[in-house]
Parts: sequence; C-alpha cells; structure tokens
Amino acid sequence: MNKRVSDIMNDIISKGGDGGIPFFAQKYHVSERTIRNDLKTINGILCDNRLPPFNISSNGAIVYYGEKKPILNLIKRNDFYAYKLSKEERKIAFSLILLLSDNFVTLTSVAEELFVSRTTLINDLDSVKQLLRSRNLEVESRPNKGIRLLGSERARRHCIIDIALAKLGLSSKQYGPFYNMILSLIDRNESDKQTIEQIIKTEERKNGLRFTDTAFATLVYCLIVSIGRMSTGNFAEEREDLKDANYPLAKNLLAYTTDYFHLPLRKSEIQFLSEILRELSPARRGGAHESSVEIQVIATKFIRNISENLSIDLTSDFTFYKNLENHLQATLRNRFASLPQSSVTELIAQNYSDVMRVTKKEAVILEDYIRHTISENEISYLAMHICAAIERKRGSRKRARIAVACGGGVGTSELLVERLQKRFSFDIAAVVAAHNADTLKDAGIDFIISTVPVKNCGIDYIQVSPFLDDGDYLKICRYLDSKHPARTTDLPEKRLTSEGLMKKLQPILSELIPQEDATEAIILRVRKAAAEYFGERTEHGTAMLCQLLSPDKIRLDVECCCSDEAIRQSADILLKQGYILPQYIEAIFQNMRENGSYFVLSPGFAVPHAGLGNGSQKMGMSLLRLKHPVPFGNEEFDPVEFVCCLSAVDSDSHLKAFFNLVNLLRMDEFKAKLHVAATPDVAAEIIRIYESRIAQ
Repeated sequence: MNKRVSDIMNDIISKGGDGGIPFFAQKYHVSERTIRNDLKTINGILCDNRLPPFNISSNGAIVYYGEKKPILNLIKRNDFYAYKLSKEERKIAFSLILLLSDNFVTLTSVAEELFVSRTTLINDLDSVKQLLRSRNLEVESRPNKGIRLLGSERARRHCIIDIALAKLGLSSKQYGPFYNMILSLIDRNESDKQTIEQIIKTEERKNGLRFTDTAFATLVYCLIVSIGRMSTGNFAEEREDLKDANYPLAKNLLAYTTDYFHLPLRKSEIQFLSEILRELSPARRGGAHESSVEIQVIATKFIRNISENLSIDLTSDFTFYKNLENHLQATLRNRFASLPQSSVTELIAQNYSDVMRVTKKEAVILEDYIRHTISENEISYLAMHICAAIERKRGSRKRARIAVACGGGVGTSELLVERLQKRFSFDIAAVVAAHNADTLKDAGIDFIISTVPVKNCGIDYIQVSPFLDDGDYLKICRYLDSKHPARTTDLPEKRLTSEGLMKKLQPILSELIPQEDATEAIILRVRKAAAEYFGERTEHGTAMLCQLLSPDKIRLDVECCCSDEAIRQSADILLKQGYILPQYIEAIFQNMRENGSYFVLSPGFAVPHAGLGNGSQKMGMSLLRLKHPVPFGNEEFDPVEFVCCLSAVDSDSHLKAFFNLVNLLRMDEFKAKLHVAATPDVAAEIIRIYESRIAQ
C-alpha cells in the first residue's frame, strides 16, 4: 500500500468520498487508468480481509457501503514495512527522528527504522538540512559518530509542532501506517494522551473555555511533546518575564501535567505554553459568548444525516430541531454525566434498533463538536428524540377516548391535559383523581393517562410525567401502535397558521379595497393581528424569516472579489441600521479563522455570524446576492452566491427563522427564484411565499 492508495481510502472513508475517478486523477496528477488500478489494489486488500469492496455510485463517486470502523482499523494496522514512503514523508520522518533525539544517530539506524536504504537517506540529507535550517537549527556531522541537531530547545519544539501539526496535519483525523509511525515517535503512549486530554477538559470546564477541535488537538500534542522533552532533561529556555492573559491557564495546565508525570514545574515551561495558548485563542464558553448558531448548524447537519440514513425526512420537524439543540447545549455544559438509566431507553433499544444503530453512526458529527465520546446512555436519549420525531411524522391514528388521572392538584391535571391536546387528537372524556379511577369502568374509556400508578381500575393505563416529555410521548405512541397501528403518510399534519389564514383573506381584502397602497397597509395590520391571535411571536419573540429579510435588508447583484468582502458588505447592511457594532464584523472573521467556513449551509449559500455577546445589538438578518459567486473555502458547497449575515441576541429568538431558512435551502426551486429576482421587493416576496408554504 503506497501513500496515494492510503490517501484515497482515507478520503472515501473519512469524508464520504470527494468524487469519482476523474476527481482523484486530477487531485494526484495521474491518469484515470492509474486510479482504476489503485481501486483494484484497494478492493484486493479489502477482499483479503473479507470486507466489502469500494463501488462507483450512479453519480460517479467512489463510495463504500460497508461499516467504516473495520476498514479504518485495517488502514491503521497495516504494517509499516509494507508501506512505501514518498520523498516528502521520508524528509518529515527523518527530521522528526533528529528533532526528538539528543544524541548522535547514524544513517544506518535511521534507514533501518524507516525501511529504506542508507543511500536513499544520503540523497535526502540536503533537503532535511534545508528544512531544519529554515527553523534556526543546524545538522552536525561527525565521523564514526553520526549526525545530531544543534539549536535552542524552543526552536526544536516549534519545529516539531510545525512539522507534525501544521505540515503533517496530525491535529485532524488521519489514518495509515505513516501517520501511526509519526505518532509513535511523538506519543509516549495512548494512556498518557488520554490523561492530558482529561486535564485540558477539566481546565476548560473550570475556566469556562472552549477550544476548537483543531486547537484542542494541537494543545494535546504540544503538551505531549513538552512532557517528552522534559522527561529527557530538555527544558525550554527562560525569557523575559512577560506574563500575558494566558499565563494562569498555562500554569494550571502544566501544574497538573507535571505533577502527574513527576516532573518539575518550571517558569520557562509555563512561558512556552502560554505562547502556544496565545496562538490557539480559546473562546469563553457559556453565557453571552456561546455560539448558539454554531450548535444549531451542527443540529441541522445531524438531522439531515439521520433523515438520509433512515429514509424518512425529519428536517421539517421544528420540535425535533429545538429538542436536539437544547440537548447539545446541555451536553456542552457537561450535564449528561448524571443522566439516569430509563425504561424508555430500554424500550428504544428493543423497538427501534435501526434508530439506535444510525444514531451511533451519525453521533460522530456531534462528538467532533462537543469533543467527548457519547456514551450508550446519551445515545439512547438522542435516539429518543429521533423516535419521537418519527412518530410525529407517521400521521394520524384512530381517535382514542381517554381519561386523565393525577395524584396532585388541579394545576397538574391542567398542565398534562394541555400538553396532551397539543400532541394528540384525543377525546379527553374525564379528568379524575387517581384514587377515583375505578369509577371509569363503564364510561367507554379506551385507556387512562396518569401521573401516578393506577391500581385495580380494570382499564389500561400509561404512567407519564406531568410535563409529557419525549419519552412519555413514545410510551403513548407504542401503546397506540399495539392497539391501533398508525397510518403512514408523507404529508405533515395540517395546522392553522396566520399565513394559512392570510392566503384566504388576501384576495378578499384586495377586492374590497382596490387602492394598492391602502391594501398593503391593511394586509400588514391583519397579518400582525392574525399572528398575535395564533400565538406566533414576532418582534419580541421568535421571528419568521420573511420578517427579518425585508426589502431594506436585501441587496442584489453586488460585486465582491472575495469572501471577506462579501461578508463585510452583508454585515454592513446590519451595521448601518444599528443591528450590530463594528466589532461584530471582526468577530465573524475570527470565528471563520478558528472554525472554518462551516456556516456555508447549502450549495452557494452562506450564513456568516459571530457568537453571542460580540457586538450584536438586535436580532436581524441581511441578504446579499453576489453578481459573481466567490469561494468561501468550503469544498462541498463553493462557490457562494448568497451571503445572509445573521445577528443573534440569544439562542431562541432567531431559531424559527433560521430553521425555516435551512429547510428553504433544500428546495432548488426557491434558490432558482432568488437567483433571478429582479428587485429586493421581489426577493422578499419570494421568501414570504415559500416560507408560508413550509409553514402549512
């Protein structure tokens, strides 16, 4: 297995396949025949290990339909001696061996370690010297001794970090024999790494911080390198006593780490780690600084993946979306360590095995964000949200005649009745105290829903919480399925909304009031009154997308040369109207530098934003349609034509608008209409019309 074969396997398995044979031929600058031969080699390896082969899908992409874990384990355990190093890989490995050694090493010993000839290393030596010299390090050669590295400890460590993390990319997920070999050079052992990770997580929680995934992995390896060097008596040189804001965090991290590894805590090492932390820029977690929108983006991706895997569209279920977002917020605050084992989780494991399997598979997108492994118990709670969404999707059942029984007062009964009426079309025939349930025997009741156990009444009962959470919802659904199986339907249940009412009223109002201006003014007043009647909060609550993207916040066919200019121009609309302060725009760019262009949500559509508390004054959105689309650094969805800047003031008020936007972006027709809209008024009307359709 050579590097190209290993990289192709990584691309397809880790990223879901970036393209077909032409794509990989272009990426690796080889012929398509070469890629086909590589594919044969890969499938031969898979066949030898009794794994399914790679296939070419209908759209031409190379895909793998088997389980990912076995093939990743195969890549990881592939013997290094059977792997052919490229020249660049030899240079990196050779350099790291010198960087991590304090004594002379011989070319023969290095050749044996890398499974190459001594002559090959002699030919590589000049390029290795050039690489190290650019980092203020020199290679010294002595007859009968070998070669060794000369230079400061700081320069040596920065070079290790630069090669292993920046150049080689160990802070991202990589697999293969070469990467395993590099990790074996840097890592002491896996348990040490886990200890360091736990120390960093503890300090994150204690100080209210959150590192990005890349920054977290970088910090882990920086500490691993530092501990390894200190263990051999090599300490960073002390510099002038310039303590910055990161010094206390660096001191705490090193105090715990050096204590665990029985090493002295030196001021010079704290200074060095403080400099590393300055580059990693940890963000404050919680309060006004948590990026709720970032969590909401992750939630939409998770729901989309779940929908695709289960072949049931759950993307339009706002309740599911909101519950999942709340779940992730709680997970980030480390609340799930105390999640109780529940009978509902056992019900899910028994009756929804496919949901559990898919939840485990797709939980990686959540684990990558929250940066901890999701336990079986957490998986079951996530699956519970999914199961509840599936049950809501399945449609209507026979209208059941029920009674509600409570052990508490009238308030508890009213709360449960209200929640039941919102979720089910039950005929609630009676509300009784639990001890009076025996009086219902001849009342024609199908079953009882109770907040306490009901004994000796001769009628089936389901015990639930007064708050009727998703677990309770599932209990009731499973009982109904056992008695009256649900009728599946692809259509969402119809419900009354202000927009649905306005579709009926608007033609009548236009006919009765012919003056155009007067008609529009009256329609706006009627729409607002209808929204208030149906309990649809607007200005001070959850806004609709059409309310945020009014014509004055839309610009069409704007010329921008790059993504930065597009973001500035879209944010400038909100800035001039007092929705954001200037620092909000800079916070958007900082967010992009730390987390990449994850906010490109759909082909050609980006929603740049910053975390809460970074200069957002009012909830708002603006929309820019670029005359010429520009790349945002998102391979999947570039280039970007629409830039929709979002100003959020809390985690909830923009949620409905954002949710509707995500669902609209799944409609090709909607984006096509926006693409040809002649004026901001037309664009705003397109948004209103299509949003009203998905609200029905």
